[in-house]
Amino acid sequence: MNKKIMILEPDTTAGELLVSTAKKLNFEVVGVTQVDVYETYSQELRSNLSKVMLTQFTDLYKLVRILLHLHQKIMFKSSKWI
Repeated sequence: MNKKIMILEPDTTAGELLVSTAKKLNFEVVGVTQVDVYETYSQELRSNLSKVMLTQFTDLYKLVRILLHLHQKIMFKSSKWI
């Protein structure tokens, strides 16, 4: 089974812990963030993320499109949601 988790803005204290724990448990970790925030990510956080989707959280329309894209193309393609 291919386990996946999506985290909206993983660059927080709890988010980094969640990302590293999920990675240790063999989850594919997808992070959703903004370009300017992603540029400040540590190398460790970047390496623990399997995929990164960039959006603008203040642009609700774009955020919904990104989340739908993740749902349809990445998160549910030949996998079971955990």
